[in-house]
Amino acid sequence: MASTIKYTLTPPREMSENSAEIALGEDGIFEARFGTVNMGQGSDTTMMQITGDALGVGFDLMRLVHSDTGRTPVDSSTTASRSTYHMGNALVDAAGKLTQQIRETASQMLERDATKLVISDEGITIDGEPDHGLSFEEFVRRAGGPVAATGECVVGGTWKAPDGNEYPIASTFWTFASCAAEVEVDTETGQVRLVKAAASATTGTAINPHSIETQLEGGVGQELGPTLFEQMVWSDDGQLMNPTLMDYPLPTMQTMPEYYPRYVEHPFEGGPFGAKGMGEIGAVIVPGAVLNAVHDATGVMFHDVPLLPYKVLEAIDASAGAES
Repeated sequence: MASTIKYTLTPPREMSENSAEIALGEDGIFEARFGTVNMGQGSDTTMMQITGDALGVGFDLMRLVHSDTGRTPVDSSTTASRSTYHMGNALVDAAGKLTQQIRETASQMLERDATKLVISDEGITIDGEPDHGLSFEEFVRRAGGPVAATGECVVGGTWKAPDGNEYPIASTFWTFASCAAEVEVDTETGQVRLVKAAASATTGTAINPHSIETQLEGGVGQELGPTLFEQMVWSDDGQLMNPTLMDYPLPTMQTMPEYYPRYVEHPFEGGPFGAKGMGEIGAVIVPGAVLNAVHDATGVMFHDVPLLPYKVLEAIDASAGAES
């Protein structure tokens, strides 16, 4: 087994790390505009869920625009497992500002107090008077055009300790994770096979449980290669000797272990609906668990990867010689 704790990048002073904009257009669709890049981690779905819950509408009334620097507000980066917390908070902030703006404007149109108005898939209705209200298209038409709001996520700064001293906030949030690995070691060839891998992480509120579990699976799969057999080989004059997939092995379905992903849900104060990021940590925990499992099988503790067969054989032989 292996456990770890991971931080996320945090600026040394309090500042807005990213912004998001949500606009209600003439077609009655809410358009969320943000810089988080979906590169396979499922951020589009997560951002849709956060935005929809914050607005009070479903996916059918939403669309996303991301990665377009001409249309989206600034975002520091899509890195460090930061997007769910940081961009999620910016979207929640934008949604709160936009819905307040819509209620205040619609209250004049409907001649009702803004606090009595409800925003839902049905449009803008009056609490207790479901037959009276406005569709989003009609609202935008009467408002004279699309309405929009920009939200931010402010992080960083200092933390005041019980002793009265102030310290820089090292990380906006921390993620904890563990991995258990079962391996088989062929003592004649030095081949190591990862048979089973169970990975678990703390997630805050689970915005999308399926995405969390597949992120953990992806972390195991991504780190399996560098742990067991992936290695870039360089010549003395700096030339890469294995630049193609003919020479650089990657994990395949045959080398994949049985997966057992789990997550520990515990709402995190300050996160969007209590959520925080956990994308990279599924990979961080794998090497230590595998090396500990190999130690349990062979009695040899390795301190570097990959566990190439010849290294495993040499270590086993050296250990046997030392014992004799």
